[in-house]
Amino acid sequence: MTAPAAGQVPGVVKLRLCGATADIATLAGLLAAFPVVEIIDQSPGYPNRRDPGERAYLTVRLTPGAGR
Repeated sequence: MTAPAAGQVPGVVKLRLCGATADIATLAGLLAAFPVVEIIDQSPGYPNRRDPGERAYLTVRLTPGAGR
């Protein structure tokens, strides 16, 4: 097992979601419904540069009991 990189907090994961605005919102809502997932931060949607749709960034914390 390796040590976390400098500045990384154990249990915190950064996600990039790409797709239609409504689909991103739906997935973020589904993730938030899990009791072991806490959404710390969610960016606004940004238009994709090369693909249709948009992207958004989530920072989530896995709470104790998340199966880690």
